[in-house]
Amino acid sequence: MGRKHTVKASEVNSWLGHQCDHFSDEIQREDYLNSEMRRHPAINCQLVSATGTDVMAAADVVVCASGTATLEVMLVNRPMVVCYRLAAKTYALVKWFKLVKSRFFALPNILADEALVPELLQHEVTGDVLRKRFPTG
Repeated sequence: MGRKHTVKASEVNSWLGHQCDHFSDEIQREDYLNSEMRRHPAINCQLVSATGTDVMAAADVVVCASGTATLEVMLVNRPMVVCYRLAAKTYALVKWFKLVKSRFFALPNILADEALVPELLQHEVTGDVLRKRFPTG
């Protein structure tokens, strides 16, 4: 089995469709989430209650969207891949009208004017591509 993926408790709550909203305190909610994760061992992730920056710092690799989060990842000195997907029609229009002039879309790459971090755009953003480029041991 590969390394465990680190996930913020708030994200798991969101993925479960807010099934945890009825708990009166954080401990009850985390106990429930941990019990659900034990019931589904194939998920292979670790639940943590921490700030986004703390989770990034604990991660082996951070997969994030283009934006200021990329600068946070740079500050905690973690490897990352930056992904960006647009609606299909929007992407087609952007390409057709050549609206993007920059070579990069990730802020670290734009600021350095060189490829510091990998970027995946549109159809490259798939689980298979991420798994192949960033194996988890």
